Amino acid sequence: MKIVILNGELRSGMQMYLALSNHYNVEVALDDNDLMRLLDAESTDITFMELNCNQENNAGGEELRTVKKILQKHPQTRVIGICDQVDQQTRKQYTRNGITRVITKPIKNRELFETIESGRA
Repeated sequence: MKIVILNGELRSGMQMYLALSNHYNVEVALDDNDLMRLLDAESTDITFMELNCNQENNAGGEELRTVKKILQKHPQTRVIGICDQVDQQTRKQYTRNGITRVITKPIKNRELFETIESGRA
């Protein structure tokens, strides 16, 4: 299983990488262009990406454009969102736009692994 992480916050990105790298093929994307390069290079099962879930942003357009681009080119890739906190309306907006699941920080390793395993057939 290959996982790509696009996460601007160093601490949570490192935590995820360390937790997952012993079990999965994990790569970290530096930005949207790097993310697409990694996805194009090899089939990817899951992409974790940082979301700005505050109510003022109301599920940011830039993030949703990235999700749309991922799913158009790589429809088999599950996109999992990460944010500080999220209300139900914003969570629903993200899931309507292709994000499989939204997890909140601080990221718990148990939730991380459950999220990954929940999509396996």
